[in-house]
Amino acid sequence: MNLKRMIGATSMILASTLANAELLNFSAQQPAGYSSYTYPGLNLESLDALNIRVDANVNESNGALEYDIKRAEFKFPQANDLIVNGFEKVHGTSDTYRAMVNSPWVFKKVLVELKAYDFRDDESVQYRITVVDTTSSNDNLTQAQGVELFSGQSNVKDVTNKKVTDVVRTQYLGKNLTLRLYDRLGMQGAQIQAVWMGYGTEILNLDASASLLAKAVTLHLDTQGPEPRIKASIKENNFTFDSAEQDLRLLLEQAFGPLPYPELP
Repeated sequence: MNLKRMIGATSMILASTLANAELLNFSAQQPAGYSSYTYPGLNLESLDALNIRVDANVNESNGALEYDIKRAEFKFPQANDLIVNGFEKVHGTSDTYRAMVNSPWVFKKVLVELKAYDFRDDESVQYRITVVDTTSSNDNLTQAQGVELFSGQSNVKDVTNKKVTDVVRTQYLGKNLTLRLYDRLGMQGAQIQAVWMGYGTEILNLDASASLLAKAVTLHLDTQGPEPRIKASIKENNFTFDSAEQDLRLLLEQAFGPLPYPELP
């Protein structure tokens, strides 16, 4: 195989891999936490924020989502932040990830553990920080033990940046209405930013069942009937399909509240 073909084949493999992976960001602004460990000058009684960065991938063999935690950042109000990289999934578990951190605060080594079956909006994440026994040279993440320093649990919010993939401009009830389709699906389906003159800006949730890595690509508005109807085209892996068509009025009322009916001519 010549160099040009090798580069082309490599590019195709990379594109296929990247199409089935996405870096996601999650944040818990008011996470719960508790510490029963006391050390002079170190106060871990509460936690201001927890930020987690996750690489989500689709398993090519079974289509299941798999996660690789890239980074976790614990923000303590009365102690230095703890930034953790290099998480590994504990062998034999479906929800446990661990990483070792050297020389945080006054300790030589701590073990950080996160537990979550899934990473998406409003998912529960458990966390635990353990002071590893300094007399042991065993760095095995599965076997490492010590004194619990801090633990807690919180639901996280998906704060990954969203992109606008399509824009539709129309009128409803005599007012200009701009609909912007976001690429990323939320827990309630495709997300549409509605900017409506005289009413404000709200998010419409269009029913669409798909995986975490699916993308909304096109917005379709049908104005031929008595009431406009709307749907979105969704791309998942290498397939594109349409969501169920819904009444635009119903989506607007869910977001903006009760609306008057259009005047008959």
